[in-house]
Amino acid sequence: MIECIRFIEINKGSLRGYADFFIDKMGLEIFNCTYHVKGSQHWINMPNKEIGEVDGKKKYLSFIRFRKREHADAFSKAAIEAIEKKIKQNQLSKPQEINKISTMEIPF
Repeated sequence: MIECIRFIEINKGSLRGYADFFIDKMGLEIFNCTYHVKGSQHWINMPNKEIGEVDGKKKYLSFIRFRKREHADAFSKAAIEAIEKKIKQNQLSKPQEINKISTMEIPF
């Protein structure tokens, strides 16, 4: 099972945000993955760093990668489901936070 422990929404081009994951079975945390959407395609990129430009396009070096495409696809699918779950949890918690603020006494 993959849990999204943090998601920061960005919405810039295909980039929808940054996510941190916890893989319970392995006791592994992966930080700073990117979540992308383009048309009907959704995918997760592993943490990486920019290493330069070739023909005007930025090139990146991933710190982690899967050797088999089917493993990468399975991870992306599970990670996207975890992000969607995290977003829903955040949406459900917001009204409660607003209610707490509205019932607080204003000191001035």
